[in-house]
Amino acid sequence: MDFYNFRKIWNPDWFQGNQKKRNYFEGWYFKLVNPYKTATWAVIPGISHGSNEKESYPFIQLINGKTGDTHFIKYKMEDFNFSRKGFEISIAGNHFSNNGITLNISEDNIRVSGKISFLNPVKYPVKLFSPGVMGWYRFIPTMECYHGIMSMLHSLEGSISISGTKVDFSGGKGYIEKDWGKSMPLAWIWMQSNHFTREDLSISFSIAHIPWKRSAFTGFLIILSLGKIFYPFTTYNGSKITKLLSSGGKVIFKVENRHYSLTVNAESQTTGDLKAPVSGEMRRTIHESIGASINIQLASREGSVILEDRGQPAGMEIAGDVRILQKEIIN
Repeated sequence: MDFYNFRKIWNPDWFQGNQKKRNYFEGWYFKLVNPYKTATWAVIPGISHGSNEKESYPFIQLINGKTGDTHFIKYKMEDFNFSRKGFEISIAGNHFSNNGITLNISEDNIRVSGKISFLNPVKYPVKLFSPGVMGWYRFIPTMECYHGIMSMLHSLEGSISISGTKVDFSGGKGYIEKDWGKSMPLAWIWMQSNHFTREDLSISFSIAHIPWKRSAFTGFLIILSLGKIFYPFTTYNGSKITKLLSSGGKVIFKVENRHYSLTVNAESQTTGDLKAPVSGEMRRTIHESIGASINIQLASREGSVILEDRGQPAGMEIAGDVRILQKEIIN
């Protein structure tokens, strides 16, 4: 086995698709919020391989959290490069790494340029038998989609110019995650925020109906971080969902593990259209808000409240028929 292909298992942030040429996607999600919360942007670089070479291309998606405006920009395959020494990719003069991003976009009626550095990231731990947030599921080769969290929370330094307007992100907050595989799940709910009253509090939340061979199951990855302390609620650590209600852009949710319970009450705001993969091709449209709000309560199983807080702005997606998720949980 190539040494890079071996090491990338325990480095989910690295480019995973170096051996993939058909029906494959990979994308990194960078969320940027300035210190006054007046500017919220998501930048999503990635690569899409369809069923033939003509359907293969790298891309960059942009979403303005305040207006909901989105941009999907395609590039040529020769514009994509990656490092074999760590996470670092470039797409036509745009550079992305764990240390920051440099943007140089002049396409699709939008011009974006500048550099933002990432400082003091809070990374989810990687262990020998649990290489990232997916735990031992990461070792299963037949999953249609894999997920990684690169930074729950970090501070920003730098600015970017967006269509001639300079936006200073210095002192703001960021978040990074990624997905890769063949297709996104059939239905899912996703949320994320690190803008709470407590400066060191962050949450990453996803529950999805996941295809599995000829069947499917509902899985979830919910991580609450308080500084360097992590509270994981996941399918593989025996946590149980006891409530899930979703209607009209609102979600009420409760999950428990052996020691804690977590209650989430969230509401979406302005949404923008994003492209999502089906068999590697970016041909599915989903709606994402990055100006949503999340109310959380963490308590002991005995009922003692450990913390309560409200996160805003928050990222939020409700995709597909989420009644599938509700039905499986009730049953």
